[in-house]
Amino acid sequence: MPPAPRLLLALLAAASLALPACEQETSGGCPGKALATLALHGVLDAAASGCAVPPTGGWNVPATLPDGTPDGTYQAVFSWDQGSQELAYCTGGPHSAVLRGTRDGDLVHASVTIPGAVLGQCSTACTPLMTVTVDGVLDTGAVPVTFTGTLTEAFDDSPGSCGTCQLPCTSVYDLTGTGQ
Repeated sequence: MPPAPRLLLALLAAASLALPACEQETSGGCPGKALATLALHGVLDAAASGCAVPPTGGWNVPATLPDGTPDGTYQAVFSWDQGSQELAYCTGGPHSAVLRGTRDGDLVHASVTIPGAVLGQCSTACTPLMTVTVDGVLDTGAVPVTFTGTLTEAFDDSPGSCGTCQLPCTSVYDLTGTGQ
């Protein structure tokens, strides 16, 4: 693996350690009680994405699409902490961040902001804030459970030089999935 992606993985690992944890965890390490374990499939929605000059390989990072491929299928868990009334979205990868948010019936929303994401493919000085958001419908009444929604990665206009990459920038992935 080239040095820039290794640096990004190390940064994401440190960021995920800094996130607060709930008292109760699912067997996969996601806080709260599991609502659904899904096989999710993400496809870049080019029309909804405003990244004019993305780095080689796209914008996605391990915190959001763990396999490192924008059109990949991966496992994710949605969990619910009854005490705090908080939703969590976890991909369970070694460097993944926990997204936290809300649930209103079948509607779910979770996000996390990771400071200083290193986009080494743009420039080693390119360190924007990255906000990852998952929104959609988690139908726990369906057999199997289903999810339809989006995953959005937003990079702010960082103070560092980002070379040919034009920030701020947002990428949107359409997500679909079924329970496992």
